[in-house]
Amino acid sequence: MRPPLNVLIVEDDFRVAEITEKYVNSLDGFQTAASAKTAAEAKLAAEQQSIHIVLLDVYIPDTQEMQLFHELQQKLPDAAVIMLTAAREQEIVRRALLGGAVDYLLKPVDFERLSAGLYRAARWLTMLYGEEEISQQQIDHLLQLPAAGGAKEDLPKGIDPITLEQILDLLKREKGVTAVEAGEAIGASRSTARRYLEYLTAEGKAEALLKYGDVGRPERRYIHS
Repeated sequence: MRPPLNVLIVEDDFRVAEITEKYVNSLDGFQTAASAKTAAEAKLAAEQQSIHIVLLDVYIPDTQEMQLFHELQQKLPDAAVIMLTAAREQEIVRRALLGGAVDYLLKPVDFERLSAGLYRAARWLTMLYGEEEISQQQIDHLLQLPAAGGAKEDLPKGIDPITLEQILDLLKREKGVTAVEAGEAIGASRSTARRYLEYLTAEGKAEALLKYGDVGRPERRYIHS
């Protein structure tokens, strides 16, 4: 099982920071490595901790707007930065997104949206640092672009065509995967991966096999069919 991704929360409101930390720690595959309420604390955490994802507020007392964003990028060049802020000014949003932030979330935070942003960042990290060469199809998945020439398929609510294709590609490559393994491979939660695997099973594109262990409930492994 892949170790959890370390998240640095940079937020000067301790109540928001506590709620965000609890939520991050409740998600499969993530853990809060550090929480900083000042720029100085954030930079120290970046130097002392192994950070994969940064949740960054713009309005931090001992810095100016996007200054900390750029400083953390220099200290953590391989980390994904998600802006989590009340800053709605076009210039700030533009500078963040064009400057390399992988997502921009406005307060008050919708935790389902935060979850989606974290799992999207995990997919970025998994692909960009897990492959020596990356195909155009993988880049399209990363950027959430439709496959070229692909026919539009009517899918039920909760089934995204890009994620569905990622799961299907995974099944074609592997001899069998569990929901946990599929979630780790695409940077999604176990429950999300299971939803897609069960959908593919219902559509006849996958088959679920029960694997019995020594103790506990049997494990469902999915294979391409």
